[in-house]
Amino acid sequence: VEDRFETAIDDVDLLVFDYPATTTLSVALSTDRPIVLIDHGTMRFNDPAAGMIAKRCRIVPATWNARNLPEVDGEELADAILGGPDRADPADFRSLFLDDR
Repeated sequence: VEDRFETAIDDVDLLVFDYPATTTLSVALSTDRPIVLIDHGTMRFNDPAAGMIAKRCRIVPATWNARNLPEVDGEELADAILGGPDRADPADFRSLFLDDR
């Protein structure tokens, strides 16, 4: 896909992120698309943000193998991708990022 993220997102059913420190995640959080966030444990959110992320995203923990490469349980990832509603409620993030009252 060569379109801008904001345009390409119209054509997807779900988003998978493995790097939360990106502006595309903040854009995604403001949409109604479900989000799977692979948590490598390398970025910590403050308590209010962590609660919002946990409510909004399907979080899949990663572990690190002997070669220091991240690994995710395939069944857990599949459950996160295939499970849950087709749409998500972005209201909390819209009010935070877009002042959408």
